[in-house]
Amino acid sequence: MAQAKEKQKAIWEMFNKIAPSYDKLNHILSIGIDKRWRQKAAEEFRSEAYSKILDAATGTGDLLFTIEQAKRKRGEVVSLTGIDMAENLLTIAKQKAVNMQKKNPEFPKENSIEFRKADATLLPYGDASFDGVSIAFGIRNIPEYTKALSEFYRILRNGGKLVILEFGIPKNFFIRFPYLFYFRKILPFLGGVLSGEKQAYRYLNQSVEHFPYAQKFSEIIQQAGFYHVKYRSLSGGIAYLYVATKNR
Repeated sequence: MAQAKEKQKAIWEMFNKIAPSYDKLNHILSIGIDKRWRQKAAEEFRSEAYSKILDAATGTGDLLFTIEQAKRKRGEVVSLTGIDMAENLLTIAKQKAVNMQKKNPEFPKENSIEFRKADATLLPYGDASFDGVSIAFGIRNIPEYTKALSEFYRILRNGGKLVILEFGIPKNFFIRFPYLFYFRKILPFLGGVLSGEKQAYRYLNQSVEHFPYAQKFSEIIQQAGFYHVKYRSLSGGIAYLYVATKNR
């Protein structure tokens, strides 16, 4: 456990270092596809039954803002909370929230977006306190991710929904080969040059290649107690969207 905590601390520190270039690099290195992936994840909460949502490992809040925008278009009232342990990322997220509300005078006063520092493996919330939990490209950055899944299960109400967006490895050879070349060679180089943190982008491809995905990860979600676990590949398997519910 101590080793996992040390590894987690190193990951948080790494994300704090790359915070200034985090958003820009995400969009450049994914050629903007990450925005479409987040929209698909946000659509999983399209029912008014999911009005109180926690976004874990929220980073700069992109998924949370995508959920809010989708909800606002449908006239739904929401209470959204983003948590992360990288304080520099949270600072950016909070400023983005302020800017968004200034640019959107029609932003409903009853809607709320909150960001706070919190550990996904030890959530400071009571049992059954959220309708939905989301996490985008963050579950693999939690060494004790099974513990985080258990926490997500605990804080969800019965019938609540879990939505996870995470990278995978394409199975089709004609996609897999160029993708792995880009992921192993080009992305770490470009990310390192643009951010000044080469090790961070070496970590990115290594963390993806060592993380279970597709059926294997859906089974891990099920072992945490979730039902109706489904997954689908996005962009040929570059990313996967996992959806599950608490109880039958």
